[in-house]
Amino acid sequence: MLNHEDALALLDQMTRDGAELRRFFLMNRLMDVTQGIVQHGPLAGFNIGNRATWRASDNSAKLLGLYEQEVCGLLDQLSESRSTLVDLGGADGFYAVGMVAVGKYAESRCFEISNESRENLREIAAANGVCEKVHIYGEATQYFAQGLWAAGVDFSKSVVLVDIESAEFDVLTDECLYNLRNAHVIVEIHDFVLIGGVGKRKYADLLERVNKVFDVREIKTGARDLSGIPILSDHWTDTDRWLLCSESRAKLMSWLHLSPRNGTPKVGP
Repeated sequence: MLNHEDALALLDQMTRDGAELRRFFLMNRLMDVTQGIVQHGPLAGFNIGNRATWRASDNSAKLLGLYEQEVCGLLDQLSESRSTLVDLGGADGFYAVGMVAVGKYAESRCFEISNESRENLREIAAANGVCEKVHIYGEATQYFAQGLWAAGVDFSKSVVLVDIESAEFDVLTDECLYNLRNAHVIVEIHDFVLIGGVGKRKYADLLERVNKVFDVREIKTGARDLSGIPILSDHWTDTDRWLLCSESRAKLMSWLHLSPRNGTPKVGP
């Protein structure tokens, strides 16, 4: 027989597993209702495709325009003065394809380490009619900026999004950041992935590096408002509605927005 602590731990695990299964069920229900088309937000009208290689349950928040609202909104604002989106860790192309498909950016340069995800990226880009505007590469290294510059990418007209699951600490070297100095850079921080205090140390080192080159501000996940989403007004319980907002994050996420120091005005607060 389980002792009290073990029983509580088992119940906790079963509850979390059950919540994830419910999220997956709700995602499939929402995919049927929307036919895979984003309903709200800057990416409204984008077809995310029928296959997901990175956390399919997140498709619910994407379809409702709730996924990473803070980042999506910032990318939207920056597109007013920038024409190229560089996406490190493109996964299934929510930004790299979506932002081009809805006309926010003229082109994207997408780095993705997974062969399966790159294949899916190409399929989704083709389905949205933008395959010639979405350039897909493999793993991003600390030399990615040099390679893009050689390929003709003008960083003064670019926004760089970095979401590479703690590899940001190794890729964004002093040299790399200097090469990106004219770009707006958004970095998702994954210090919690590295255990034993390593993540905190690497994050502190990254902050020291970026502050040498950029103006820096932190962005955190904010509130979600479901009142303006008609599709959820009926036949969805409160529990299900809020599960649709979940991105199953391990913690409250944060990003760094790095703005150029060359006179380009900062976007946002």
